[in-house]
Amino acid sequence: MNNTIWAVCNTVNNQLDPQSMELVAVALELAQDRGSAVDLIVFSEGVDAVQEGVRTVFIIPPKVNESFDSYAYKLADLAKRKNPNIILAVSGTMGKSVLAVTAGLLCAGLTADCIELAQNDRGELLQTRTAFGGKLLATIVTRKNRPQMATVLCSGEFSSGKLIKPDLVWEDIESNGSIHAILTERHPLNQNERVNLQQSKIIIAGGAGIGSKENFEYLYQAAKHFNAEVAASRAAVNLGYAPYCRQVGQSGQTVMPDIYIALGISGAVQHLSGMHNARCIIAVNNDPKAQIFEYADLSVVCDWKEYLEELVKQ
Repeated sequence: MNNTIWAVCNTVNNQLDPQSMELVAVALELAQDRGSAVDLIVFSEGVDAVQEGVRTVFIIPPKVNESFDSYAYKLADLAKRKNPNIILAVSGTMGKSVLAVTAGLLCAGLTADCIELAQNDRGELLQTRTAFGGKLLATIVTRKNRPQMATVLCSGEFSSGKLIKPDLVWEDIESNGSIHAILTERHPLNQNERVNLQQSKIIIAGGAGIGSKENFEYLYQAAKHFNAEVAASRAAVNLGYAPYCRQVGQSGQTVMPDIYIALGISGAVQHLSGMHNARCIIAVNNDPKAQIFEYADLSVVCDWKEYLEELVKQ
């Protein structure tokens, strides 16, 4: 096992996306604790620039209709050959999907949604995340198995520092024939499905209390006034009120906006786990005993539509 940190990154047009840039910054800062080297893993055709301090970028070109599951098998194969000490990814759809399967293939531990990372004198990764609906902070340590793996909450806010042309190494890895998911179809997104909740500063979220898919249109209209994005609880998604890509919670996305307006959301712990890191939570519910009021910075007991109309008016 060597003293290397890997950051699994996303790219858009051969550029690291903002969350990945922040992840690399986290990895570089973490590397200073023990003089570790930082390498990037990218499933794309290349990367034009990275932060100064990155040693190598391993390029794994994706195949046609390749799934995240297939990425995981390739990442595991590369990890078995290179033996990194730590593997990190952004706590997004790709990062969580790929690292979960990779951890299983490598018999390694995985801590999701970390808010802070450090290394101790033994090279153990101290992985801090919230627990019990945000009421506690837990620091998790992997004592034996390697690599140590974690996904990191990234808002996309970072100071990039000096950018350099990276040293690229192409890895043409074939899947090993084991049974795994295969991408069979693609469906174009409609306008309401084009969303990046993790970069949104203001989020207006609706729950089952919104009442219908048609009522969710009020949320989309209101969001335009505030340059906000619309999110949904799992209950609202299950009822067909909003698409899954807008789901926030344990089985959806984890977000960290400046303002999170929760409309008609009861406050189940599964939903709270995805949004409790918001800087300000405004909860609106006509049930004064709604659980979400226990976690809100501002609690409003009234009909969600009445509140939203007045908010837009003001």
